[in-house]
Amino acid sequence: MRLLKRVMIFIFLQYFVFFISSSAIDHKTSLIIVQLNPDFDGVARKNSLVRLHFVNGKFTKQENLLTTSELRFDIGANQIVDGRYIVSHWGDVFDLKTQNLIHKGEGELVGVDEQLKMVITRVERNTKQDIYTYNLETGKYEPMKEPGNWAHLGQRSPSGQLDATGFFMSITLYKPDGTSLLLGSNFDGGGTPYCNSFMSPRFHWVDDEHILTQRKNGELVLVDIKGKVVPIVTIPNVESYGCGPEFIQDAGGQVHYKANNGDWLIDISKHHYENYVWQNWGIGFDIEVGADWTEGHAVRKNGLVIGKWPADIYDAATQPGTIAVVYGKPGSPHGVVSEGIKVWSEETKEWTSIGPMWVSSIVGWVED
Repeated sequence: MRLLKRVMIFIFLQYFVFFISSSAIDHKTSLIIVQLNPDFDGVARKNSLVRLHFVNGKFTKQENLLTTSELRFDIGANQIVDGRYIVSHWGDVFDLKTQNLIHKGEGELVGVDEQLKMVITRVERNTKQDIYTYNLETGKYEPMKEPGNWAHLGQRSPSGQLDATGFFMSITLYKPDGTSLLLGSNFDGGGTPYCNSFMSPRFHWVDDEHILTQRKNGELVLVDIKGKVVPIVTIPNVESYGCGPEFIQDAGGQVHYKANNGDWLIDISKHHYENYVWQNWGIGFDIEVGADWTEGHAVRKNGLVIGKWPADIYDAATQPGTIAVVYGKPGSPHGVVSEGIKVWSEETKEWTSIGPMWVSSIVGWVED
C-alpha cells in the first residue's frame, strides 16, 4: 500500500514538473498590424490596430485594440517604442500595456528620442506652430524649449546628433551647437521637371560620419562630415523618375539605389554594384524583388526558399525564427491586393494564413 502511494506521488510530481516546465517555455508573441475596415464614418474609412497572438509559433487569437476614423494609423509609417508604445506618423501614441490611446498627435512626427522617452512632433496650425514633445513616462505634452536639430527639415544621422539638408544641388550639415557646414554644392538630384525639388540631392546617412549621394544620375559618391568626397561607383544609363533616383536602406541594412530603369545593391566598402534581387529583412530572411505578380515572390530563410506567392515585398516584419508578410492576389496597378497575413515560424516549420482581412500595414512584433 505504501509502495503504491509512493508511486502515485512520484507520478503526480513528474506530471506537475512537466506541466510547469512546458508552461514556462511557451514562447508568446504578438504581431501588430493596421487593418482597413470596409465601412466608412462620414468621408473617412475606419482603420483598426489589431493584435495577432502566437504561442510557440502557432496563431491563437485575434484582438482588436482600437478602431477609429479620426486617427490615421493607415497613413504613414508606425513604429513600436520600448516594445510597448505604438507611435503613428502623426505623433499619436497607443499604449499596448494599458491598451489605451494615451496621446493624440497634432502634427507630424519628427522622431522619437528613446533615451529621453520623448515623442517629438512638428505642429503647424493656425493656432500653434512649434516643435512639441510628448513624454512617454510622465504624459506631459509641451513645446520643446531648445529644439536644436529637431527643428530642421532634413535627415538625421543614425545617432540623431547631426542633421543634413539638401537644397538646389547642395548639402548642408547642421551640428548640435547650432553651427552649420556646407558639404558641397555640386550634387545633382537628377529629378524630372514634374518634381518641384528635382535638383535637390537625394542622399543617405551611411553612419554618423558619412553620407552617400550622387554627383549626377549613376555617379555615386561618399561625403564625410568635413566635406571630403570619395567616388564609389558609376552606373551607366540611369534613367530618372519623379524627384530623382532614391537611396533606400532595407530592414537588413543593405543600401540600394533605385531609378526608373533599375534597382542596384551598393557595396560601399568594395566600390561595387549589382542588381538588387533580394530584399533583406534581417535574421536570415529575405524576399524576392521584381518577381512576376502572377508567379509570386519567393521568401527565403538562410538562403533556402520556404514559400512563394504574390506578396507586398515592402511590408513584412521579422523576429528571431519568424517572418510575417502581407499576401494577396495580383492587383493592378499597385501590385498586391491584400488578402491577409502569412506567418512562417521555425518552431512550426510551416506557414499560417490569417484572413481574409484588408491589411494596410504591418507594424511589428512584440513579446506578450
